Amino acid sequence: MKHFGKYGEIVDSVIMKDRHIQQPRGFGFITYGYPSVVDQVIEENHINNGKQVIILAKFLKHCFKILKPQCIY
Repeated sequence: MKHFGKYGEIVDSVIMKDRHIQQPRGFGFITYGYPSVVDQVIEENHINNGKQVIILAKFLKHCFKILKPQCIY
């Protein structure tokens, strides 16, 4: 998450883990506080531990109603 924090304020983040062995499953979710951050993150290539990171964006309506952040998942 440290890598993605340089783009803007992260208001929430979750790394998904296997519920039985508690090891990371290889993906997570980040919620940014500002819409412009999402576009910048999507446009750039990201490498973590020598592997390409695939960014998928999903904009949720409830984010705008509650906190007004832009969500990326």
